[in-house]
Amino acid sequence: MSGVRLTGVFGALLIAALVALSLAGDRVAGVRFDAQDSRHALEPPSRAHWLGTDALGRDMLSRIIYGSRISLFIGFAVMLVSAVIGITLGLIVMVAALNIVATLILQVMEKHKDIAVLVSMGASRGAVTRIFVLQGALIGAAGTLVGSLLGWGAFATAGGVGTLG
Repeated sequence: MSGVRLTGVFGALLIAALVALSLAGDRVAGVRFDAQDSRHALEPPSRAHWLGTDALGRDMLSRIIYGSRISLFIGFAVMLVSAVIGITLGLIVMVAALNIVATLILQVMEKHKDIAVLVSMGASRGAVTRIFVLQGALIGAAGTLVGSLLGWGAFATAGGVGTLG
């Protein structure tokens, strides 16, 4: 195995062990996370309490393990929400891109008459290509400029930019 794969396997095993430890919880520590024992308050690490106890006599190891459950839940929830948002935005972008490609193909199909007129006037294939590329670039630049200005204006109107108000 290469170093990268070995590192990935080690990382996956470490994460699996931490998840298993957090799910096992009180069974690993042997004490419930909220069990108070004032006689053993602020004890140093021992066989009974591997990481010691806090001011109320609660086992620190079981409290850390219980806290890792909450952290894992939040991490998985954020990952799930991020995946849903990413997939949704990806699908929107894919539909928009396919719409743009279809529109461009239809416009090229409709421009056969214009291309024939230009060729009959003596324009070469390169000149026709340059004309349509220039026209597309100008339309794209104008659309980008207008869209950017409208977006910036909407952002500034909503109070996002303090220098405009």
